[in-house]
Amino acid sequence: MAKQYRQFSMRAGPGGTWWEGWLAPFGSRLFLRCKLILVYTFGRDPITWIAEPEISKRTWPKHRHLFASGNLCVQDPTAPNWKYGRDDLTHYVDLVVLWVACHIHLQEYGRWPGPESADSHRHGPPTFRSPDGVAERLIQEFIARHGIRPLWEKLPNAGVPLWLVERWDLNAIGDTPIIEAPDG
Repeated sequence: MAKQYRQFSMRAGPGGTWWEGWLAPFGSRLFLRCKLILVYTFGRDPITWIAEPEISKRTWPKHRHLFASGNLCVQDPTAPNWKYGRDDLTHYVDLVVLWVACHIHLQEYGRWPGPESADSHRHGPPTFRSPDGVAERLIQEFIARHGIRPLWEKLPNAGVPLWLVERWDLNAIGDTPIIEAPDG
């Protein structure tokens, strides 16, 4: 990770250990970037959230490529491109970069580019939104009026885990970098 994704660092806090960093999937669009939180427990597939701007079931309740807990679904489980024990974590992050690029395409053009799994229709509407976008519009109005913290509190299990949210609010007390990306 430190060589391929130098903008990431491994972090440790009261809730566990994770990788954290920013992705900018389009080099020509520097302002389109996302903060990624990746929990990787040996023996299991990684779990990844987009923390800023938050892309989760809190903010996109009908998103077809998010699990119920708000983490990303970056590959078709019946045909995995990444597999624990076979592939290195950077290959998984490569899939996350593609997911972020597809999501940006969805936001800008209203559709997910490329093929989806055969049963993706079971996971939400093809628009990735509620009818007429009502739920998403109300969520954005709520965030604009009250901020995102009350949304985290109302929907604690629909996105980035609250133990990470609380860590940010405490100005990273107890947050210790384990592996920082090298300079240069």
